[in-house]
Amino acid sequence: MNNRSELPVIIVDDEKSWLRSLELALKSEGITEIISCTSSDELNQLLLNTVPSVIVLDLTLAEESGESILDSLLKAHPGLPVIITTGDSLATTAVRCLKSGAFNYFVKSEESQRIIAGIKHAIEIRMLQLENQQLREGMLSNALRNPAHFEGLLLNSAKMLPVYKYIEAVSLSSEPVLITGESGTGKELIAHAIHKASGRSGKFIPVNIAGLDSNIFSDTLFGHIKGAFTGANEFRKGLVEEASGGTLFLDEIGDLPNEMQVKLLRLIQEKTYHQVGSDMVKKASIRIIAATNRDLELMQKEETFRQDLYYRLCYHRVEIPPLRERQGDIKQLADIFIEEAAKDIGMERPAIPPEIYILLKNYPYPGNVRELRSIIFDAISRHKNKVFSLGWLKERLFPDSPEELSSLQQTDKGENIFEGVQELPRWKDALQMLVDEAMRRSSSNQVVASKMIGMNRQTLNKHLQSRQED
Repeated sequence: MNNRSELPVIIVDDEKSWLRSLELALKSEGITEIISCTSSDELNQLLLNTVPSVIVLDLTLAEESGESILDSLLKAHPGLPVIITTGDSLATTAVRCLKSGAFNYFVKSEESQRIIAGIKHAIEIRMLQLENQQLREGMLSNALRNPAHFEGLLLNSAKMLPVYKYIEAVSLSSEPVLITGESGTGKELIAHAIHKASGRSGKFIPVNIAGLDSNIFSDTLFGHIKGAFTGANEFRKGLVEEASGGTLFLDEIGDLPNEMQVKLLRLIQEKTYHQVGSDMVKKASIRIIAATNRDLELMQKEETFRQDLYYRLCYHRVEIPPLRERQGDIKQLADIFIEEAAKDIGMERPAIPPEIYILLKNYPYPGNVRELRSIIFDAISRHKNKVFSLGWLKERLFPDSPEELSSLQQTDKGENIFEGVQELPRWKDALQMLVDEAMRRSSSNQVVASKMIGMNRQTLNKHLQSRQED
């Protein structure tokens, strides 16, 4: 089993009526991955090929003492929660087992809900242990375990590799993921990568929250029964059910109105929902991934986004850096998009002069990767000669002053310009030299110079004026 939310609960008990009773109680609470056995020999065979979330162990097995089995389990599988169940209500026995390392101790005559709650708690703790372990292992590694999960994404990106490694580390969790980043950074591609890395057997179902009112939201996510409202002539399955066993991706979560935030919070916390027009409670077996380009922390202060929902959604958080902070990726992405665009319109890949990449690297990309792709596809569709023309691209990227663009810096921004420099300049001196060089290369055009060095034009102007005053 790849998904840790599906790691089985192993029950060890030779009382078959109790086994059946506990299995039914667990299944009624949505815990369906259950393996039962009646002896320590069976258990040992199981553990050769099975990683459980928790073991529920009877203390009074006929053939061997439960306490002896407990000691062996804890030595062989440190960190694995073992819950003791027994008909013995002696406090001394319970204390002895807990001191030996048992996770919890229950008398079988207790209410089943109390025992189920204890098993659920053990599962949650086990999942956290495994997630933390995988997170540590993943972040220490220099490579991805399975690059195929990230198909369609740039794998040799220095900026994105830590993001991909974090995704691998948290992918097997059943808890929600919040993806943040500017528009056009590829949040849905990242969500799809998380789904593929999770090993979930169900579908990846995306839904754009923007524009959904309360009724449409409920009907879209939860579905309705026949006759629920005028025009509901037949049963409709909602996207929560469609994504069962898989992932529900909620894009533009920052646009979710308050009334719907309450419904989503209930779905996440209780993992249950009602179809429109029905009183029947349905179980939700999904992993939720949400994405937004809005500042949800600011929205909490403005009381337009619920704090409790925010904390439930960002159990794991993935932040995608904007393309302007990923200068080293621009050439690689551009080459990929050039190939795609040429293939799309049925032409051979044109020869690309090096100046193209210099132009592309000096543009700030407010629309991020999506904008770069759009620029490349548009440029290729306008291409007429065997060698790619710079003219249209200059006008597209720098419409204010295309004539000065011949002075754009010719160095690769991925290079270390300080390599070999024995004594580094003070930052004020470095800033002055950087501004002077940008103004020289741009023929004193502040628009072009500010874009070269990623400085706001007004800030550059103030800097130049302060130097004149000095």
